[in-house]
Amino acid sequence: MKRISIDKLRDASEKCTDRLANEIMRTENIDDYLEKNGEFLNEASLSAELCRLLEEKGLKKADVIAASGITATYAYDLFSGYKNKRPSRNIILALCFAMGLDVDETQRLLKISDHGALYPRVPRDSVIMFAIKSSMTRCEADDLLGEKGMETLI
Repeated sequence: MKRISIDKLRDASEKCTDRLANEIMRTENIDDYLEKNGEFLNEASLSAELCRLLEEKGLKKADVIAASGITATYAYDLFSGYKNKRPSRNIILALCFAMGLDVDETQRLLKISDHGALYPRVPRDSVIMFAIKSSMTRCEADDLLGEKGMETLI
C-alpha cells in the first residue's frame, strides 16, 4: 500500500479540483499534464487522512473511537490501514461526527473512502448535513435520524 505523508496531503489540497479539471480539459498531451500535476494527483488513503485529521484537530484516537460507537478493533484497523478494509458509509459518517468534522471535511472523507458525498436532495443526507452543521455528536445525530424515521448511523 502506497503511503503519503501528512505534509503531502496538505500540499495536495492547495491546487483545487476545479483548477485541475480545467487544466485537463485544455491539455493536448496527457503525459505533460500528469508530469506537471503529479504531486497533486496522489490519492490519499483513508488511514492517512484519518491520521492527518487527528493531528490537525489535536484529537486522541481512543477518544474518537469511543465517540464513534464503532468497535475498537475495527476502528483501530481503519486507522492503521490494516487489510485495506472498506468501511460502510455509515461507519465513515460516525467517524466524522466523532471527530467533529465540518461538511467539507466530511465530504472529503466520504470521497476518499469511495462513498458518495452527502447530497442535499436526499432527505437522510439533508438531516445528516444539518446535524454536522449543528455540531451534533454521533449520538445526537442518530437520535435526530431516528426521530425522522430514518436509518441511524450505528
